[in-house]
Amino acid sequence: SLWNIYTFHCSDGDNFGTDNPKALEAALELCQACNLFGYGEIKPPDSYSGNGSLLDFFSSGVTAENYKSVPIRQKQDIWPAFEEFLRMKK
Repeated sequence: SLWNIYTFHCSDGDNFGTDNPKALEAALELCQACNLFGYGEIKPPDSYSGNGSLLDFFSSGVTAENYKSVPIRQKQDIWPAFEEFLRMKK
């Protein structure tokens, strides 16, 4: 309670479907333990993911007020993505 804890995870979003429930459980635990949990998904516009992505999966499963997700399309989007995380607008 004496510290502000901000956790950020960036990924390409590809995950085995069988691992998604565990990933969701971990995301929910991070929301409980942190002041902010940010998830950034790195997907160039021309990429393909046949099974969806963690961003899609988390969007329906993580409803905590301290969760924020952002897409990252190119290298230049990295810093603006972290600025967006810290704005905390859901």
